[in-house]
Amino acid sequence: MGHNFRQNGVTAHRGNPRDFPENTLAGFLDGIICGADWVETDVLVTRDGIPVLCHDATTGRTADGDLRISESTLAELKELDFSHSFRTFRGLDLQSCPRTSIPTLSEALELFAWHRDVRFSIQLKANGIASCVADVVRHWGMEVQVGFNEGSLDRLLDIRKFLPGVYVFYDVYDKNTPVEDYIGICLEHGFQELVMHHAGISPEKCEKIRAAGIVPGAWNVGDEGLMRRMLDSGVYRLYCDAPRVHLGLLEEMRKSDGQ
Repeated sequence: MGHNFRQNGVTAHRGNPRDFPENTLAGFLDGIICGADWVETDVLVTRDGIPVLCHDATTGRTADGDLRISESTLAELKELDFSHSFRTFRGLDLQSCPRTSIPTLSEALELFAWHRDVRFSIQLKANGIASCVADVVRHWGMEVQVGFNEGSLDRLLDIRKFLPGVYVFYDVYDKNTPVEDYIGICLEHGFQELVMHHAGISPEKCEKIRAAGIVPGAWNVGDEGLMRRMLDSGVYRLYCDAPRVHLGLLEEMRKSDGQ
């Protein structure tokens, strides 16, 4: 069966954390609704072996209690309110920002099963969890609709053992490493996109990445001015905390180009 995925270079990073609590089903849904072609998340595994979506190894930054995910059961984690920090920081009440629980990977994949034109990018936040994560992906038949974004080459190669050929974003930080080295790794392992920290981006690097048949990207970009600089440098993909702003800039650029 063919796949008609969106293609616009907008990755809604952790959903849409400008407008919703990060890594929640509400944020993921808004990333889908706003028009992003990929929505990004982070995965860890609970003490009872359930993949859940959270960036940090502990819950204290985002929830109303501080638990270590790998040492807690899903039931214990579900008791926490993962809207707490978002609500508190913005001075909102429960009516305007309701409680949200930590989503499981399975719950998120069920959401994306209803939106087959949008893909879901997953970052493994711990070693040794690739098999467990891959089992859930296969259960939902989502091998083509998911990808993995990661700076750890070992973790990327690990997930490829269980999901051969799965789409990969190679996330890199070291701006002093020659871009040719990163390109070589992508070509050797068949990684589709090379996503560099925005501080290391230049038009020359983007041109070399494109010439190698790889998609150039930048992470993490939330400021509109920085978005413009990245796009002007030849970046296609942005991991963005404000996907609506990114989409608005793309529309502005299309109109200015007369398209």
